[in-house]
Amino acid sequence: MVRANGGWLIRVSAWFDYMLVRVRQRLEPGKRSEFLLFLLLTASLTVTAYANGDDCGSGMAPFDQPALDSFNLEKHVNAERTLVEEASREQTLVKSPHGFWLAPSPWNGTLYGANVTNANWYFTQWHNPGRKFQPFAGHSTATRSGRLIDLGGQWEIAQSGYNLPPDTEFSVFASPIRADIYPSHPPAISTSGPLSEMEYLHHTIGFMPKHERMVAEVDQNHGGYLSAIVLKNTEAGDSLYYQLALRSINRRPHHGWWQWSGPRWGYCDTILNFEESIAAVGERKFYHLDLLPRLKKILRNAANGVDSDPSHWVVVGAYHGSHIWGDVRLTGVWDSYSLRVRYKQM
Repeated sequence: MVRANGGWLIRVSAWFDYMLVRVRQRLEPGKRSEFLLFLLLTASLTVTAYANGDDCGSGMAPFDQPALDSFNLEKHVNAERTLVEEASREQTLVKSPHGFWLAPSPWNGTLYGANVTNANWYFTQWHNPGRKFQPFAGHSTATRSGRLIDLGGQWEIAQSGYNLPPDTEFSVFASPIRADIYPSHPPAISTSGPLSEMEYLHHTIGFMPKHERMVAEVDQNHGGYLSAIVLKNTEAGDSLYYQLALRSINRRPHHGWWQWSGPRWGYCDTILNFEESIAAVGERKFYHLDLLPRLKKILRNAANGVDSDPSHWVVVGAYHGSHIWGDVRLTGVWDSYSLRVRYKQM
């Protein structure tokens, strides 16, 4: 290395900046802290040693002081210390799907038939009107009432209500495994801190309604697609199911409470309240939403006895997919799922 005229120092600075960029690109925010601190310590010790004229017998000239000043190690350290502190405030609540299990209908707390051995998500099949889904054969499974396909980065949910009464809901949801419900399987979701301590709660999801058909034109027959999170009240133990409707069939977009009593509360929202448009059949939409302001507003305006204190509510679960009532056929394709939180600086 040539240190004359600050050349070596400039190379150290370039290497340091390059490594920081790679860290930001390749590591999850929650995993950056230790590695960033290692880089800071390495650069600090290296620059200090050479700045003090420790040539190790190389016979090279020491740094010019202007070159050392131009490096501004303190500025780098302070900037990256800020980055480390910010990274510690971020949390990935839900891991991306790596294979799917199946939950039986009726639900009994077990899983079966995964397409990979270490799958961390699963599909529900609430009130399946036909035979339950058979174990995955490769990356798909089908029955007369539906079809599930793991496309690797995308997953497809198809439903058929061929003998489903219009007053009965048949829902198929993809959900990350929770450790408290399925302790023998790898979890894909972590419990968050209270809503009151959050700066944002970002949810991203890709969605395309691929096919829809109303077999019988009956007013009661309808269906739709949604993405939802489950919140838990740390004081009373109540649950709140917040369901965000992305598209509806034979129903107008609406919002309001659909479960009015504890210990399970339910609120249905519409994507229109986020100033987003509804996907047409065959059109893929990518939604990037901050759910936190909407959740706080819903709790603040609740007049049905639900606990309105955001410091009492944490995120414990999530799901997305479709549901139908009556003889409705639909297929949705999903991708790019993410649920992330950033906490306030305390």
